[in-house]
Amino acid sequence: MPTVPEESATPRARANYAVPSEGWGFRVADDNLMTRSTGMRDAARRRWAALAVAALLMQFVPAAAMSPPTSAAPGTSRLVPVGPVRLVDTRKADCGCTRVDAHTVTVDVAGHRAVPDDAVAVAVTITAPPNGGFGHVTAYPGGTRLPTASNLNTRPGAVVANSAIVRLGTNGDLAFHQHRPGGLVVDVTAAFVPATTSRDGRFVPVAPRRLVDTRTPATPSGPLRAGGSLDVALPDGVRADATAVVVNITSVLEPRAGHLSAHPSEAKAGNTSFLNLDGSGRVAAASVVLPVDEGGFTIESYGGGHMMVDLVGWFTGPSAANSDVGLFVPTDPRRLVDTRRDDGRLWEDGTIELGLPVAGASAVVTNLTVVAPDRTGHVTAFPARTRLPDTSSVNAAFRDHTVANMAITRVSTAGLAYRSHASTDLVVDMNGWFTGTPVATTTAAGRNQPPPPSRVLLVGDSTLSSLVYLPQTAGALIGFESVFDRGNCRRLVRQSCVSPTTGVRPTTAVEAIHAAPGTFDIVYIKAGYNDWFTYFPTEFDAVVQAARAKGAHTVLWQSYNTAVFRPTEQRAYVEKNASLRAIVGLPQYDDVHLADWAAYSDPRPDWFWDGIHVTTAGAWAIPDYISRWIAHLERRPCPRPWAVGQPAPDPCPRPEWRGAVPNPISLY
Repeated sequence: MPTVPEESATPRARANYAVPSEGWGFRVADDNLMTRSTGMRDAARRRWAALAVAALLMQFVPAAAMSPPTSAAPGTSRLVPVGPVRLVDTRKADCGCTRVDAHTVTVDVAGHRAVPDDAVAVAVTITAPPNGGFGHVTAYPGGTRLPTASNLNTRPGAVVANSAIVRLGTNGDLAFHQHRPGGLVVDVTAAFVPATTSRDGRFVPVAPRRLVDTRTPATPSGPLRAGGSLDVALPDGVRADATAVVVNITSVLEPRAGHLSAHPSEAKAGNTSFLNLDGSGRVAAASVVLPVDEGGFTIESYGGGHMMVDLVGWFTGPSAANSDVGLFVPTDPRRLVDTRRDDGRLWEDGTIELGLPVAGASAVVTNLTVVAPDRTGHVTAFPARTRLPDTSSVNAAFRDHTVANMAITRVSTAGLAYRSHASTDLVVDMNGWFTGTPVATTTAAGRNQPPPPSRVLLVGDSTLSSLVYLPQTAGALIGFESVFDRGNCRRLVRQSCVSPTTGVRPTTAVEAIHAAPGTFDIVYIKAGYNDWFTYFPTEFDAVVQAARAKGAHTVLWQSYNTAVFRPTEQRAYVEKNASLRAIVGLPQYDDVHLADWAAYSDPRPDWFWDGIHVTTAGAWAIPDYISRWIAHLERRPCPRPWAVGQPAPDPCPRPEWRGAVPNPISLY
């Protein structure tokens, strides 16, 4: 399963998830990684050794401690743009690195021809190809102990990339540790060299704002074609001689696998990348330090699709005043927040705060990792107790997607804040900060509370009629607000005949969804038994679109029992289940989950009198099963144990993983 390193405590149990096989596009390096002799850098290393000692003396405060911040010690530096150029490619025999063991490589960064000899830190992009398993990658100063921090979370079947600003070791080197051994590519976009004051290379944080959104009419180019490019001019407020910008770039709806790279507008495209796209069209984002020129910068897209570009800050040029504001202070990676062990989950629309980690800082450099999110969503980092910006800092593409992104975040006098669109765990690791003055607070502190009970619409046919004929079974719908609409003989999208039981022609499932009052968080579908040998994918999509139109962030679709008397009917349900299992694995339906009622209930023939319609025992089993599934989605305890006298599992597993409840009536 996806991993983010922890110091001691074992995190709460997390659900595994399947990831479809994905293609990957990866730019192969063609530079020769020339190096200089170590003798040319002795003086620079002596200067760096003094700075490193000072930086190591600085203390950080975890969010839970809330003790006074530490004053920034000497050890400041300014940015020098680099390339971008490739430093490491372990796929090549001459990887540009030294292999320490199966998990670790080091690279002599300050010895690279493109990096200044006296560099004390670098801005890099780290890319990991598929390695067959879940894991994480940590970048840290060479010659130091492996920290409890991470920069990148790998997963099978996908290329994963993330950027970081990392302090160099006293010998000018970086180390990269892979929790699960595999390939590694490292590109560098900037270096930081010692400076107590400077005109150029100082960071100017800004309130995050969107520069480009190709989905809007304001961007006439529309989506990029595969192999296309996007020119982004320097925005208002950024001087023409700026040396670099910090932007968060989000890609969505790319038509094929590929990657994104960027360079100053007048420079040629290089052989580097900062974000890899799997061709699924899922949202993917990367924050990156990009060198610029007067014309701005150009983004090359090898997968195409839509793109959003958000400005986070920029670095001054030679026309700026000489100052000590905006200089970078690198430090060893340090974990600040881990909600799996600290104060609990970051809830939907919730905000958590982190007190100012260090005095004299205007912005901090962190790595944000979302772990086990409930669904597609994003987390926004911003100055605590200021207006929430209309941007994102890290994006989860689907439920249980562990993903990381670098964030350079402005701080306020109250510190940092993190707001989540969907419930998730959050890990925050810090790599340094920029000198300056925090902004003033303008709003009250945010709140982080569990959301109110979900509103769930249950749409069914005669197989859901037990909730009407035995109304007491609705008492097993626990932990959410339920609205149910069942219609005997109901079909999904086609008009049905008059029911011989009720004498009523039922509405379709789509009509029932649209007619239900209000909006819903979850729509549960227990219908389709009356649709034989139709084109199920089209009908499935129509129902899902109707649920989304009612505000549903999740659709639960129940599989079909097949132990029926008529062979033709049985074949129809077998084919429908096969289609259902294939469709819910598609990226465009990441919000749809298969509630495998067939697998759960088929071992219990006593729950049915004809294979699909339920007996009294089955009438209690259905709402109990639905309640367990929704508790599983929301990571709550099960509403009831599996048997009287047992504890209720917390968090609730998928019901079909545990198996059928022996006696559902006894639980209520």
